[in-house]
Amino acid sequence: MPRRSRKPLSLTAGLDRRPVVNILARLASGHASVTELGEPFAMSQPAISKHLKVLERYRRFWEGNFQRLDALLEELQTGPKRRGPTKR
Repeated sequence: MPRRSRKPLSLTAGLDRRPVVNILARLASGHASVTELGEPFAMSQPAISKHLKVLERYRRFWEGNFQRLDALLEELQTGPKRRGPTKR
């Protein structure tokens, strides 16, 4: 099985950070179309879509980390989960 990299993903992947931060802020306040997201930056729809793909990768990366952290915290609080009958 291939080993997953523990190296964090680059949030911007070579993209300008200002639009990324502003896109996040805009999406935090509610739904917006790709056109609406690009208006403040005079960016094309493909450019905004590229930013959104980077943000989606970043979201998936952190969701996976938080799920593993939740599982670890639960295990620490309740003890290890048994995975079937144990042999003595």
